[in-house]
Amino acid sequence: MESGGRIVSCGNRTTHIAEEMIAEFWNRMAILSDDDCWLWKWGVSGAGYGQMRINGTMWFSHRLAYALVNGPIPAGLLVCHQCDAHYAPGDTTYRRCSNPRHLFLGTKKDNAVDCVNKGRKALGEFHRSAKLNWVLVRQIRAMPHLGNRQIIDLAKELGIAANSLRDVLHYKTWKEEPLPLTTRVSA
Repeated sequence: MESGGRIVSCGNRTTHIAEEMIAEFWNRMAILSDDDCWLWKWGVSGAGYGQMRINGTMWFSHRLAYALVNGPIPAGLLVCHQCDAHYAPGDTTYRRCSNPRHLFLGTKKDNAVDCVNKGRKALGEFHRSAKLNWVLVRQIRAMPHLGNRQIIDLAKELGIAANSLRDVLHYKTWKEEPLPLTTRVSA
């Protein structure tokens, strides 16, 4: 093993990073204070995450920052952002944040739940391709028993699949009416 530097593990990937490369890594961020987002100033992925090539392998800046400060990232875990709630919906600037204080480990499910809880994922009638809304869902559910032919006809009229309409009727989808936007609590 080379002298100086650190061994860094992110999931199934482990590498030795020289001290000079670590210093270069931190210098590629706009660090204003301990509490602010440390935004990556160099290359970003197509999804907007900071990235840097180290020893021939591309690393996401937030994952590397987390591992350098907190230790190994177990395989199967993501490095999630706490700071995403401070940005406007649709603003993905937070993906460039590499401040270890703003990062936490979580599963894909944890990340998805966090995203929904912070209002960053459009669900139900707020989704860009929604064909139903809560008013319509309540009206559908209030209808007397619908036979198969009626379900097919109504689904066609609404522009949705008959199985989607059945899922609404059986509470498999559109399970819980969301709070109005004005009463949602920010994380």
